[in-house]
Amino acid sequence: PRFVYSVLKQEVSIESKQGDTYQVNIPKLGSKMKIPLFKRLKNKDALAICKSVTNKSSEMDNALLSFYYYACRDNKNGDFHLRKAGEHRALVESALERGAQ
Repeated sequence: PRFVYSVLKQEVSIESKQGDTYQVNIPKLGSKMKIPLFKRLKNKDALAICKSVTNKSSEMDNALLSFYYYACRDNKNGDFHLRKAGEHRALVESALERGAQ
């Protein structure tokens, strides 16, 4: 997937994985790096990855998007995708303990 990685402040694409290290391509810089991508992953990075690989018409994918929008404190988009999550809505609410509110 291609996404903006907050640590580098650049769009990157994941090319390969070796152990805990990922080979990423940074198109605008014309370079490649090996980095422990998921050791420094922030919520907004997880959301960026999620947005790049999800099918917006899938209820499960909307549930996943909703979760990461909430994790990034973007309640407006979280609510939007939660409404489209169908039967998976309860999973997101349970994970965020929203159902108890």
